[in-house]
Amino acid sequence: MVDATTSTSEDRSIGRGLRFAGIVWLASRGYFLAAAGLMALLHRLPSHPGTPAQWPFTVYSRFDAGHFVRIARQGYFATDNGAPAHDEAFFPGYPLAARFLAQLVGAGSGSDAPFLVAMSLITSIGALVSAVLLWKLTAEVSTPTVAHVAVAVLLFGPYSVFLMASYSEAPFLAFALAAWLLARNGRWWAASAAASVACVIKVNGLFLVAGLLVMYCVSIRQRGRRAVRLEVVSFALPLFATASYFWWLHTRTGSWTTWFDEERAGWGRERVAPWTALANSVGQVFTAGTPHVQSCLELIFAALLVGCLIVLGRRGQWPELTYVGLTAAALLTSTHYLSVPRSLLVCFPAIVVIAQWLRRPGSRSLRWAAIAGATGVLLLNTFTFMTDRWTG
Repeated sequence: MVDATTSTSEDRSIGRGLRFAGIVWLASRGYFLAAAGLMALLHRLPSHPGTPAQWPFTVYSRFDAGHFVRIARQGYFATDNGAPAHDEAFFPGYPLAARFLAQLVGAGSGSDAPFLVAMSLITSIGALVSAVLLWKLTAEVSTPTVAHVAVAVLLFGPYSVFLMASYSEAPFLAFALAAWLLARNGRWWAASAAASVACVIKVNGLFLVAGLLVMYCVSIRQRGRRAVRLEVVSFALPLFATASYFWWLHTRTGSWTTWFDEERAGWGRERVAPWTALANSVGQVFTAGTPHVQSCLELIFAALLVGCLIVLGRRGQWPELTYVGLTAAALLTSTHYLSVPRSLLVCFPAIVVIAQWLRRPGSRSLRWAAIAGATGVLLLNTFTFMTDRWTG
C-alpha cells in the first residue's frame, strides 16, 4: 500500500511538472511573438520572407538560419552572392530534417519560406521536448521545485532567443537530454542511438558521448560489475555518426580538415592557449573605442561556465563535468570567445546548477539582482537579434 501511494504521488508530481514545462514553453513562444509584433508595429523590424501566415515561423529566421536554409535547399558547397558561404561548418542533421519536413509544407514554391517554416517547427518542438526532459532530469537529481526553476531558466534565460530562432540548439538539446536520461536508466543502446542523432546535429555531440562514457564507467564501478562488451560497442554509434560527416567532406574536398578549415575561414576560429583566448576576448571589448556589450557578455558567461565547472567538480559529478568541461575547453581555447552564452543552452548540467543556486536559501538580494540582470539581457538580446545585430 505504501509503495502504491508513493508511486501515485510521484506520477502526480511528474504530471504537474510536465504541464508546467508545457505552460512555460507556451508562454515563451507568446513572449517572443509579442516582442516581434511590437517591434513590427514600431517599424523596427527588417524585412522577412514568406506570407503573413508564415510570419510567426519566419520572423526569427536570421543570421545562421541563412546557412541552414541554404543547405536545406541547395546542399553543401553553395555560394553566397558569389562568395564562399562556409556552410560546411554546420552539421547536416538539422537542415536535412528541415528539407524532409519542407516537402510537407510546400517546398515546391521556389522560395525559402517553406524551409524556414520547417526549421521553425523543428526548433519549437525541440524546445518543448527539451523543457520536458530537463524538468524530468532536474527532478531526479534535485527537487520538483528546482526543476520548475530550471525550465524557466532554459526558456526565459538571457539567450533563450536561440530556442525560438531557426537554430540547431533546441533539437540538439532534446536528443542530448534524451540520451542522458536513457543512460541514467542503464539503457545504453537507446542512449547511444539518441546521442547519434545529436552527433549529426552539432559537433558538441562528441562531448556528450564522452560524458556518457564516463557515466558508464562510473556505473560499472558503483555496481561492482564488469563492462558488457555489447554496451561498450554501442558507444561506437555516435562516433560513427560524426565520423561519417567528416568522411563525406573528405570525399568532396580530399581533405580531412575541411570542417576546421571552414571554421577558421568563416569565423576566424583556431585553437590557441586559453590565456591567449582570454586576452583576445578582453581586447575585443574595446575594439571600437567603446565597450561592446556582447563581448562583455561573452566574458561574463565564460566566468559563469567556469563557476559551474568548479561546482560540478566539487560535487564529484564526473559525467556532467566531462560534458560541460569539454564544451568549455573548446570555447575557451578558441581565438576569441564566440557564442559562449549560446553554448550554455546545451550545457544542461550547468542549467541545473544555476537553478539550484537560485533556489538555495539566503542571498536573496543577490538572487534577485541576477534575475533582474538576466531579464534585462533577455530583452536586449530579443531586440538586437530581431534588428539583425550580432547577439552571441
